[in-house]
Amino acid sequence: MEEDLFVVQVISTGPDGYPEDGVAEVGIASVDLITGDVRSVYQNRIRYEPGSLDEVKMQYLEENSCIRASDLADADPADIVAAEVRNILKGRTVTSFDVANVFLRYMVPNPWDMTHEFSIMPAVSSRMPYSLKCRTPSEENKAIVKAYSSVFGDEGPLGKPKSVTALDLSLMTAYLILRLRQQGKY
Repeated sequence: MEEDLFVVQVISTGPDGYPEDGVAEVGIASVDLITGDVRSVYQNRIRYEPGSLDEVKMQYLEENSCIRASDLADADPADIVAAEVRNILKGRTVTSFDVANVFLRYMVPNPWDMTHEFSIMPAVSSRMPYSLKCRTPSEENKAIVKAYSSVFGDEGPLGKPKSVTALDLSLMTAYLILRLRQQGKY
């Protein structure tokens, strides 16, 4: 019997978080809590027309996730990505590194509208030492990389984190869940 927990992470369009910033990329991994298997489930970027994001937001995206304006101009529209994500997560058990940031700030407002669609487990960061938690929405992605590197070093299941896609972040979070579970903390 599989007991998958779906791990969702997003990369926002800027450092301020919702409502000033939206979702630029979403990644989903799953972790089987019985077997310990981790797998990639989904990754997609959201379309933003050229010029719709100001220079500060584009600089933030390039520095924090290597996403360029052209990457977003060629991406799928938000309503299509939101429908795909809703379809994957409907009726599932989900979590993220910071549940309040990912789900309450991004996955509830339109076009995501995921209210009552899934069951939410506690945030992974709530089980981490204080020094590894994020204090603001803009710190979440760096906090995930820091926590993963702190727990696994360069020898972890994903090696030394080189990229910061939303899928990479969800996979790192999934492996953190397994380590916390081994310690009886999740």
